[in-house]
Amino acid sequence: MNFIILIALIYLYSYQNKRGVALGGTGVAWTNGVVPYEIASGYNSAQETFIIAAMEKLERLIAINNVQCIRFRPRISSDPYYITIVRGSGCSSYVSKLIIHMA
Repeated sequence: MNFIILIALIYLYSYQNKRGVALGGTGVAWTNGVVPYEIASGYNSAQETFIIAAMEKLERLIAINNVQCIRFRPRISSDPYYITIVRGSGCSSYVSKLIIHMA
């Protein structure tokens, strides 16, 4: 599945960075390392379980001295920024928060 490749790339990049931080700059990092997520329709329950397990593994892999650098949690309606996991045709993602203005 494509999202495994993305998670592996994030892990490799953070492993190479001594601080374990993949992003720099003001306003692009997730506040307190918390990443709200939603899983788009089109996945069965086994696939959703696999995706969540992969996110939990990523949280553990990039922890520094057992302190989490990133934490995924389900999105709530008041979250202004979040990721949506969709079934795509390639392996790509925006690397930071993206503001989309809705008309």
